[in-house]
Amino acid sequence: MGTTALYGLDKLTLLLTSKHISYERVTSLGETRGKYLLVAGLAYGNGPAAVLLKTGGHRVARVPEALTLWHSVWRQKQLVVISGSDDTGLLYALLETARQIGWTGMGQPLLSGIKEVTEKPAMHDRALSIYTMNRAYWESRFYNEKYWARYLDMMAENRFNSLVVIFGYENGGFLAPCYPYFFNVDGYPNVQMVGLSAQEQQRAVLPTGVDAGAD
Repeated sequence: MGTTALYGLDKLTLLLTSKHISYERVTSLGETRGKYLLVAGLAYGNGPAAVLLKTGGHRVARVPEALTLWHSVWRQKQLVVISGSDDTGLLYALLETARQIGWTGMGQPLLSGIKEVTEKPAMHDRALSIYTMNRAYWESRFYNEKYWARYLDMMAENRFNSLVVIFGYENGGFLAPCYPYFFNVDGYPNVQMVGLSAQEQQRAVLPTGVDAGAD
């Protein structure tokens, strides 16, 4: 399980904790002691999730971001296989499991609120766009780590896989053009953003390794 899927696993365990559902995290079925099992892993390979899916004849499409939530039984224990064709599909499956358990009422069996689903994306690119029309509003978001954590959480939960930042709109508004806000251009010392100090420009510099080139 890669970093992307582990993020989803953390979200699921946080949800269980918030609902006061006790759980244990183990690496093999033989280690389990609980009444119900949630078996998370990739749909292909030698992991427990893949083995259960193969044994049960349940298939997940071999396309990016495909997922499944599938009910089964292991040694008389009820279980749900939470799986994806890749790390992102597994992330979506884990977040969907957390969402459905979150809807489960008090006193209901844990697995009763998890509905079976097996699906693949209808569209490869699913994007949201944000705009930079007003400096004060843009900077209130741009420098707010809590805002981005919630916004990107929302994107993952709703399975958006691309974010488009539009600097200005139809060549109007703040950051049209955008480059003087982030960096100076060699050979054009007089191209600067009015009212932007060197310290403010440095604060807005993109992280190392990100291509800040402008056409």
